[in-house]
This record gives sequence, C-alpha cells and structure tokens, in this order.
Amino acid sequence: MNKDESGSAFPHSNLENRYYAFPADNGLSIRDYFAAKAMQALIVAQSKEMEGIADETHREPEEIVSQFAYFYADAMLEERK
Repeated sequence: MNKDESGSAFPHSNLENRYYAFPADNGLSIRDYFAAKAMQALIVAQSKEMEGIADETHREPEEIVSQFAYFYADAMLEERK
C-alpha cells in the first residue's frame, strides 16, 4: 500500500524474560490501529446503514465497513500532521 502508515503503534525492542526472548517487532502500524478502532465503532453504530450501502453497491457489508474504517484512519493520520 502506498499510504503513509506513520510508524508503528506498539513497537518494542528486543525483550527478554526468564522464559522467552522476543525479537524486535515494529508492531501494528498506526494506520491499522486507527482503522481497527474506527471499524469497531462502525460495526456497532452503523451496521444497518452499512447493510443498506452494501445492498446498493452489490458489495458485502464487511467490504464496506473495512473501506470506511480506512477512510477514517486516513483522516485521523491527516489530522495529526
């Protein structure tokens, strides 16, 4: 994807405890994190509306919700600039 991911939401360096050694991980992108948060709200608050849009566009409701979630995520990233 060519969109600006704006870094990681939950990065961590090499972590070790007495049982495991975890390699460094960039974690979830901030864009994906924002999209996941937006998706939760869309599913709860607008599920009937999304079904109507899906019927009109002949797409699955899940596709519509996912697309809207990333629209919101991109708007949140733009607002952070």
